[in-house]
Amino acid sequence: MRKNIFCIILISLVAYASLFVRAFEAVPEAYPEFYDSEEYGDIETALLQSEIITVTSALGDSVDLSKVVSAYKVYHYTDEKNSHQFIDELADNSGFLKNVSGEYHWMVITDENAAIKLVKSSNRWEVASFRHPSSLGKPSQDILRDAFKNAVAGIEIESVKAFEVADIYTTFLCVQTKETVYVVPFSSRPDFSLLENGKRYTSEEAGKILRTSDYYVAPLKPGQSGGGGTVQIRVWPFIAGTAALILIAAGIVFVLRKCKVHKG
Repeated sequence: MRKNIFCIILISLVAYASLFVRAFEAVPEAYPEFYDSEEYGDIETALLQSEIITVTSALGDSVDLSKVVSAYKVYHYTDEKNSHQFIDELADNSGFLKNVSGEYHWMVITDENAAIKLVKSSNRWEVASFRHPSSLGKPSQDILRDAFKNAVAGIEIESVKAFEVADIYTTFLCVQTKETVYVVPFSSRPDFSLLENGKRYTSEEAGKILRTSDYYVAPLKPGQSGGGGTVQIRVWPFIAGTAALILIAAGIVFVLRKCKVHKG
């Protein structure tokens, strides 16, 4: 009898403990600045009505929009701020969040790795860009649900917000606690930023690493793309091609002159 009672109590405690853990499991839906369930209803409507997705899917495999594995807001680091200023603010923890604007777009990721960016235009959400699963995209820039959970595991969170710094091709997940501000980078070019995608850093740690990167040492100029520094232009193929054309032209002139001499 005692053994039975003990087993019942033990089973109850285990069940209660599992519920307790689940209640404190960090999920995206718990943070309205990251995910807004009410607004997502409008996002779903925009996805279903999008001609971009319909036309692009018709060219390859259709994309199942019911299999969304991640959806979140991405706020914008203000355009007038350059990457140097952002990196300095991050390294000094000197209020970089003040320069994250109230404007944002939505990113929606399916389990097939289709990525859809939606922006608001005339009070309506519209698809701005669409990456088909078969395209050569940069999935490392997407914040998937598991990546979110890993980023916030083990800490007591006050708020979570994602923001994009276009100059360095990186989306940051900003996680605030009472004592610390953490940033978790998701970049299409981690080889240039030197930050590990999905790893949690204090703002100071991330800023100090970015200060050694090409984005700080050799920032991009207007018209360049990639990860920083100058774009190397391969001139030898151009020179060789030009030289070949000159030789061909000289040969034609030489033959024509010989023909004239013989006729004369």
